[in-house]
Amino acid sequence: MNATILAAALSTLMSVPQETDTLIAVPGNVRITVEQVAGDVTVSTWSQNQVRVLADHRSDDTVDYELDGNELSISAHSNTGMAIVDFELTVPVSAAVEISSPFADVRIIGTQGDISVQTVEGDIHVEGGRGRVDLHAVDGDVMVFGSEATVQAASVDGDVMLTDVSGGIEAQTVDGDVILRDAASDNVQAATVDGDIMWDGDIRDGGHYSFVTHDGDVVVGVQPGANAKVSVASFDADFEIDFEVSLEPGEQESKRFSFVLGSGNARMELESFDGSIHLTRRGYLAEELEE
Repeated sequence: MNATILAAALSTLMSVPQETDTLIAVPGNVRITVEQVAGDVTVSTWSQNQVRVLADHRSDDTVDYELDGNELSISAHSNTGMAIVDFELTVPVSAAVEISSPFADVRIIGTQGDISVQTVEGDIHVEGGRGRVDLHAVDGDVMVFGSEATVQAASVDGDVMLTDVSGGIEAQTVDGDVILRDAASDNVQAATVDGDIMWDGDIRDGGHYSFVTHDGDVVVGVQPGANAKVSVASFDADFEIDFEVSLEPGEQESKRFSFVLGSGNARMELESFDGSIHLTRRGYLAEELEE
């Protein structure tokens, strides 16, 4: 636990733990906003047009909510300092969810609306989401599964992992890996400074795929029959490809070169300053991660 949170907890040691359980009637297209300083947030769904707010907190903390049209805001406050509240929300499936909590692990399962999460110290785990999914962590991992949305996922000190995502993808971190599996997208930007980039997904005709790391490896698995013009910037990196392509003599040893897969209908950019670049078949990444 962060030192600031620990100090707040110790200062209120005599505070009595308690649970708040509230049921709020909402429209089906509700947009839910959660704002607090510390405490984990878990969101699941049901078929009712109601939001259940289950909160574990101290006796001197309060949980407030306000419904204005289709906007439901939920917040936590303390009479003695910083509120530390763990929320479990059950929301309509179609709800949009926006969570801002600097010190929290956030877990969202099954929602089909837009999702926005910002945290400083904590992991973000999302299953589902449609429309747009924006996830930002500073010190924590970001994980997305089964999202039919345009996904923007970012961390500073953590891994970014997207699985079975269909829609535009922008995934980036500073100190961590970017892992993209079973993705179905025609617009992908993946970048890290100190970490690996791993992709296992279809390359769609007309799509644009950019995989860039400064200090790490790039491993890209593509389907048989993929059509792409591939640009490689290897700098101080090794390049390896597991199938036949047409390269000019000595071209593979140069720092920048390009070649064509199939008709070259899509664009792919592979870049590593200090690492290796490996272009292989789909399925290779799954085998590597299972080892």
